[in-house]
Amino acid sequence: MGVTCVSQMPVAEGKSVQQTVELLTRKLEMLGAEKQGTFCVDCETYHTAASTLGSQGQAGKLMYVMHNSEHPLSCFALFENGPCLIADTNFDVLMVKLKGFFQSAKASKIETRGTRYQYCDFLVKVGTVTMGPSARGISVEVEYGPCVVASDCWSLLLEFLQSFLGSHTPGAPAVFGNRHDAVYSPADTMVQYMELFNKIRKQQQLWLAEGSIQLYNWRTCHPVFCSHLFLTLFPCLIFTFLNGGMTTTTTTKKTKDKKNWDKWRYVLGIIFTQ
Repeated sequence: MGVTCVSQMPVAEGKSVQQTVELLTRKLEMLGAEKQGTFCVDCETYHTAASTLGSQGQAGKLMYVMHNSEHPLSCFALFENGPCLIADTNFDVLMVKLKGFFQSAKASKIETRGTRYQYCDFLVKVGTVTMGPSARGISVEVEYGPCVVASDCWSLLLEFLQSFLGSHTPGAPAVFGNRHDAVYSPADTMVQYMELFNKIRKQQQLWLAEGSIQLYNWRTCHPVFCSHLFLTLFPCLIFTFLNGGMTTTTTTKKTKDKKNWDKWRYVLGIIFTQ
């Protein structure tokens, strides 16, 4: 294994995540890169159990259990700003037995999957980062195989990254500074993926927070706008209600219309009472 740089590629303006991935892979293929199978990196978050924190209001620690298809027989356990433990795949079974000390965070699993490309001495992996069923971002990993010391090949890595990432070329990863002249290891790659996944999680949380603020502002907007909105929706509601009452002929139809009316009444309650 050589020296690796992991970064996030922003979604192109007016494009979806998948379309941006296709643009990137097309650039690589135009450079002459060849497909070399697929890859997957996943991460699940565990937090210390409440019973282990004591009564002094101690802050819980997070542990990230990760897997990389490049190392199928290994499992990586990382603490943020802490050590990285490399174990075999049975570590997942051990975590189940340690549920009294570490508990899996709800909906915390995040992963990136994509295609591997070989270009001369460079191995490139472009993946789609997903949380649950939804795509959340794009990961780009570039490995330079012949070198194992980051300071000796960063300029070469940077030049290659610029050839297909352009203005989105990242700076040197933090792990390069921490291990300037040390031999690069697989744990350094997993630390970069952990930082990438946490960055995407925070972006998602920020997006949800901004959406909530916009919804609140919409519900508390100017009374004139609310009155116009009500005058627009009210005739539609009356028509739906009366039409359902006039055309209902069976018990099933009545039940369906009643459910529709309940939904409309719930929506109005959210808009005008909160």
